[in-house]
Amino acid sequence: MRFLRPYSIAALAGMICGMVFSVFFYGLNVTTFWNGALLGACISLTITAIERSFFNANIRRIRFSVALVLRTLMQIIVITGFVAIGAVIYISADSGLSVFEVIGMPVLSKMIFSGAAMRIIFYALSLSFLINLIRQMSRILGQNVLLNIIVGKYSTPIEEERIFMFLDLDASTTLAERLGNIQYHELLDEYVYDLTKPILDWGGEIYQYVGDEIVVTWKTAPGKHTMKPIECFFAISKLMERLAPTYREKYGFVPSFKAGFHCGIVVTGEIGDVKKEIVFQGDVVNTASRIKETCSSLGAKILISRELLEKLPQKETVYRALRAGSFLLKGKEHETELFTVTMVE
Repeated sequence: MRFLRPYSIAALAGMICGMVFSVFFYGLNVTTFWNGALLGACISLTITAIERSFFNANIRRIRFSVALVLRTLMQIIVITGFVAIGAVIYISADSGLSVFEVIGMPVLSKMIFSGAAMRIIFYALSLSFLINLIRQMSRILGQNVLLNIIVGKYSTPIEEERIFMFLDLDASTTLAERLGNIQYHELLDEYVYDLTKPILDWGGEIYQYVGDEIVVTWKTAPGKHTMKPIECFFAISKLMERLAPTYREKYGFVPSFKAGFHCGIVVTGEIGDVKKEIVFQGDVVNTASRIKETCSSLGAKILISRELLEKLPQKETVYRALRAGSFLLKGKEHETELFTVTMVE
């Protein structure tokens, strides 16, 4: 579903944009209406495929302005290409000539550079540039942050139930001393990039990067808790096992990590003026962080609170929970009961 969703959204958005264009410039004509929808969907799907297969992985470290220009150039080529293909098909159908006979005819270049074709290209490029700008800004601000700020979802603080995972890189201080500042930063960048996919695949929202720590959250509805947060942790573990040879070759080290989980009600709202953020306030966040810190003293890779365990689906064929004990976490007045979790192979 995560693979198909972007393409479905792209196709729908492209169709809508194509329909709007045809109605605006040609009125309610059935032929131009559906031609616009088809052309919009084809352009949008092609651009999305190129973005996901090439751009997302290869230009993540390029400057904002350069990435914006590169994406726009790619889209100029795609849009112009589809306009040319559409012109060839139209002339071929109108004249009865084959597609190969039409290619190279003076009328083809005349049609491609006609006012109608230029309108299509300009319209599509304007939309693409705007979408690229929004996407680049969204990548800087974080998942859904820009959209939520625009629609004002959290302009007034609200209470919602969430699960938090604090994922921390082991032996980070030793690593930084051994690798040096620049190479350690490169390790962190690659580590975070690799972990992003399983986090998103399992429905997590990356809330913050705090040094070598990743804070991930899942919004839940009462009575609808799932195993996704726990499954996400073990998906990350399996990914690191697969990538171990690459990290060992590049850095002489394979990243290992620990995680603390907790759930409960938090207050979510916007904060700041010149720098706006959507933040989560409440004891739940602090407790999840303290649970993660307890992993070190127990030598555990994963610890979850009883509050979360009791809300998870009870599936002993999928996972097993083992009581680690009750602990007085820093800043807490009462002990918190913690459990380790293992997945059943």
